[in-house]
Amino acid sequence: MLSVVAVFIPSFFMVGITRELFIPLSLAVGFAMVASTTLASTLVPIMAIWLLKDEPAEPSEKGDGAIAGAAEPIAHKKEHKPDFIDALKDRLNDLLLTIMPMRLVIIGVYLLVSISSVLLLYNSIGKELFPDSASSQFRVRITAPTGMRVEALERRVLGFLEQVKAEAGAGNVESSLGYAGQQPPMFPKAQLFMDQWTTPGVIDVQLKESANIDMPRFKDNLRTRLAKALPDTLFSFEPGDLVSQIMNLGSPTPLSVQITGHNLVTDKIFAGKVLKEMAKLSNLRDLQWGQPLDYPTVDIDIDRELAASLVSPPKTLACPCSQRSFLVVLST
Repeated sequence: MLSVVAVFIPSFFMVGITRELFIPLSLAVGFAMVASTTLASTLVPIMAIWLLKDEPAEPSEKGDGAIAGAAEPIAHKKEHKPDFIDALKDRLNDLLLTIMPMRLVIIGVYLLVSISSVLLLYNSIGKELFPDSASSQFRVRITAPTGMRVEALERRVLGFLEQVKAEAGAGNVESSLGYAGQQPPMFPKAQLFMDQWTTPGVIDVQLKESANIDMPRFKDNLRTRLAKALPDTLFSFEPGDLVSQIMNLGSPTPLSVQITGHNLVTDKIFAGKVLKEMAKLSNLRDLQWGQPLDYPTVDIDIDRELAASLVSPPKTLACPCSQRSFLVVLST
């Protein structure tokens, strides 16, 4: 047991992400080995003696001579000296004889203590599908109204940082890093949308560990502040540190609902109903659309008969060069 547990001792001297990953594993293996060794040294021998009792010897048919001969090797056995296990068994036996008359009272007290402990510790018991790590780093995705220019989004990002500093306290924000208005590499879009219409901003914030800020409560208070300061902007808290991202299996949110169909308008109406029903659940936070559905659009109707009578064939109206020229004119 000591050899196995000693392998995990260096994990207590680690720092950062590796400590967060290996400390729970080390404690789990250590407690499991201690429990296994304790049971193997106490309960297992007692149960073995109790279940594997020697059967009484059957009387021999050869008379007293055979019995005397059989008793001879027994006389050469060494007398067993009581050891620690024998003393432990005697104490356990005395304890059982003492508490057995009060077994109903003991069972009632055990159930009362167990139920009371569960009720008192309910708030501290993990109930999340992807439990949070003990990190003071978080990430926020900031989504401005569709069609807003990048300069306006930048002002909202700066306003968000001011609200974070006000909620965390003076000097408790260690660093912040992110982008606003740039094209996220995991969501490629046409350059047309990058020129005039904004994309979500993503900000990583690192709070000081010495501040000992309760992150779930901090996030709820920050949501209240942001709803008052920036009511037209949506905010979504995502895993910021590496441990939380690994625990979330790379997903930015624990819950994601995808709706597909043949008609975009019908899909949006149905998705709005789903979003409305999900908003009734008090445990859900930061409900919003995964992608904007109200980008400015231009409907183009082509009269193919009239286009066929032109010098240019109709197919040139859909070629990439014509699209680029048309889009450039619109973007200016």
